[in-house]
Amino acid sequence: MLRRLPARAISDLCLTESEYKADFDIASKFQSFSSEILKLSLLGIGLFGFILSHCGNENGVRAQLLSQTLTYERYVQATLVLFGLASACALLHGFLSTKCLGYQIHILRLLKRQDSTEWTDDEKKSSRHEVVKLQRSQRRILAAGIHSLGLACLFLGVGGLAISIAFVQAIHDRAKNNTMGPVPSATLRAPDGPYGHTDPAKSVPLTPK
Repeated sequence: MLRRLPARAISDLCLTESEYKADFDIASKFQSFSSEILKLSLLGIGLFGFILSHCGNENGVRAQLLSQTLTYERYVQATLVLFGLASACALLHGFLSTKCLGYQIHILRLLKRQDSTEWTDDEKKSSRHEVVKLQRSQRRILAAGIHSLGLACLFLGVGGLAISIAFVQAIHDRAKNNTMGPVPSATLRAPDGPYGHTDPAKSVPLTPK
């Protein structure tokens, strides 16, 4: 753990808006993007619950298509897992982004001590070393946040692709079943006579009555 010396004056805590506004604006845009990924992932998970609870007892075409989609269990299971992972990564990105901003505020306050008369030269040197350590930790947090956001996008996209494949397959199966006509009934001719000659009048249909 880093040793943090408490502030000795109000000026050690005060920061002008221009010193941190750009960082907060950029982080806000990334957090908004990750929150949208979280919403879409949770909406996709909730969609399966809606299908199971409302479409199972309906006879409409849409309800039957959705129910048919759920029969492709591997795609459905993969989609749920991927949406869950996307939600987790989006939450992780929000946490890391906020933590990174906290590090930035702390670094800015430590840098302000270099121009303050309230601190000795040794304390200023110690603050500079602490800034270096904080910047290293901040870079690691920033890299982890970038990877978590990228993984969230990847999981959401692959999950959407998986459920799309299942839905397209359900549409294909339904169209295939609708275009199949009635199967013509074959006939089995009973042998008539010792030499296997048949009589058309004694043909036995194969189609069950």
